[in-house]
Amino acid sequence: MNKQNDRVIRAIVACGSFVALIVIGYPLVDEGLRLREDHRALSELEKDFEQSQSRDVRLHRIESKLQEQKLQLVKQCVTQSRIPVVRDELITMIRDCGGSLRALEIEDEQKRSWGTEDDDPRSRRSPDFGTESEFNLHSHEVSLSVVGPLEAVLEIVRVVDDHHWLLNINTLTLEPVAGGDSVLSLEMNMTLFGLMHAPAGMEDAFAMID
Repeated sequence: MNKQNDRVIRAIVACGSFVALIVIGYPLVDEGLRLREDHRALSELEKDFEQSQSRDVRLHRIESKLQEQKLQLVKQCVTQSRIPVVRDELITMIRDCGGSLRALEIEDEQKRSWGTEDDDPRSRRSPDFGTESEFNLHSHEVSLSVVGPLEAVLEIVRVVDDHHWLLNINTLTLEPVAGGDSVLSLEMNMTLFGLMHAPAGMEDAFAMID
């Protein structure tokens, strides 16, 4: 009888222990799952943060590079406001190369819309309707007359052509100077270009106000 009671007691204890494990262990398992989910979410957040930081660094580099390129392009463009500087630079280049300036003429600015595709800056023709970009092309005709030794004249041509301006040399003439010992006369005609944002039209202005 006692042995039977012992078996019953052990069975009751075992069942109680099993129930206790279920009651106590289930929240622990559930808590473990939540911890793993939290850890996974935290890891993803850290990864996203690192990627965001990396993107910020890349964006800053790209922004700096674009700003540098923009400044370089602005420096290359010749517009009406930069003509006095261009004139001074030309005079300095000719003098530094050993030439003598006889004449320098810069015509008034010509302006037209710049096309979005395959536009030729040398053309005076405006792009077809609907193909205009947000920029205007500015151009200045420059006529230059210089005399000097052969080496100086050739150096002037090279320096002007290699300068940072956007330009096209239209005509170039070299002739010996009468009575001069290896002295040449240089006549050069070129066009200097620049791109600037076109002013907003009436429709764009009203759209900005709205």
